[in-house]
Amino acid sequence: MEHQEIPRLEEVVLAALFHDIGKFLQRAGKEEYKTNQESVLCPFQKSGGYYSHQHVLFSDGFLSTRKNIFPLEINRDRFINLAVKHHRPDSPYEWMIAMADRLSSGSDRMKKALNEQDKKYFQQPLQSIFDKIALQKPISSSSRPHFYPLKKLDPIQVFSQSELELSKDQYAAFWETFENDFQKLQNLSYRHFLQAADSLLEVYTWCIPSSTLDEPDISLYDHLRTSAALAAALYRYHQETATQDDLQEVTNDRLKKFLFVSGDLSGIQSYLFDLKSTKYNAKMLRAKSFELQAFSEFAANRLLEKLNLPPQSRIMNAGGRFLLLLPNLEGVKEILADFRAEMEAYCAERYFGELSLNISPGVEASGEMLLQENAARLFALIARDVAESKQKKFQLYLQTHSPILEKEYEKIRDNQSVCEACEKRVKINEITCRVCTDLIRFGEQIPKSRFLA
Repeated sequence: MEHQEIPRLEEVVLAALFHDIGKFLQRAGKEEYKTNQESVLCPFQKSGGYYSHQHVLFSDGFLSTRKNIFPLEINRDRFINLAVKHHRPDSPYEWMIAMADRLSSGSDRMKKALNEQDKKYFQQPLQSIFDKIALQKPISSSSRPHFYPLKKLDPIQVFSQSELELSKDQYAAFWETFENDFQKLQNLSYRHFLQAADSLLEVYTWCIPSSTLDEPDISLYDHLRTSAALAAALYRYHQETATQDDLQEVTNDRLKKFLFVSGDLSGIQSYLFDLKSTKYNAKMLRAKSFELQAFSEFAANRLLEKLNLPPQSRIMNAGGRFLLLLPNLEGVKEILADFRAEMEAYCAERYFGELSLNISPGVEASGEMLLQENAARLFALIARDVAESKQKKFQLYLQTHSPILEKEYEKIRDNQSVCEACEKRVKINEITCRVCTDLIRFGEQIPKSRFLA
């Protein structure tokens, strides 16, 4: 493969993020986007004598006619080719997108158990995953499934309803709104386009089932995002192990190519509610709540930047814990160790160890381990990895630093003053320390802010 034909990571990530956008168009009946590349892009089914997976023809048409929207930093034609060849891949890089698509599908889809087999594909709405949760098992057979309407993501629409059927007209109207918003992404840099496109896809495809052949409880957005994370990890793994041109290696799903790394924020409750002064309690509580959420997201994003991986590699961030899908490489593990030391030092100096971000060593995983029948074991390994990392808080920091916080104590002793809000640090004004001063200021600003950066 010649050097100029080698795709960049950015092209692979975007291709995986948009590879199934044609499902949206197909269900909307947008035939004007459908190209005549069946023999090139679609698998031929000999038993029925037809070309299947025709959504790729809609993806091809949309991406080709709207390629001026995508960033100039990428080779747009190469990106489109990668995106639409995932059902008929030829090159190893096309296979990376195909493998990412298959692994994402294999890990999240179950055979349909609903009595909805007679529905046309565009009539099937997304089923709520809460139908699978029950305090008593088995789930009552009389309980009706719940579904989501085709609506932009907002706090009201996240509530499902029991009876719902979609139509092509609904999809068509929804698509028109999406396309109008998509046009606004023109002239953005790659970094900003990737973030904006991801947000736009979440707003519109959160309620679209990724598959209507299987049980429709996984959204198209979740499938696209996880496909992008898997494709990024596969690209980096094969590039850095010099196996990017070896089709047998690329399609081998028994190799442990992936590393699942967790970040767990410990001490949340004690930090959040440790308030000494009633005068500033409301502002500080508000600011601390925001700070905890922002800290976890900041740490995940900072680590991904150090690893040269996209935001999509963060596949979960909730409750003070994030989960990253990384390539299983020695260089990645070295950066993880350095980042862990950096976070331990930050938490020790800012929070005196009361709050800690525990970065796990990571769980190595193969493609086979991502399949649904093996997922329970993989998640058990990840949970154990998190638990073990929590037992080793500040391990790296304490190898080179004293556990006694002498510096701040000396400041308090020399100044004969202690912060009235936390009673832990020296005052920088008549009442509060530097940390509490910032928290009070943030607590005042947050309710008045329209956005944050």
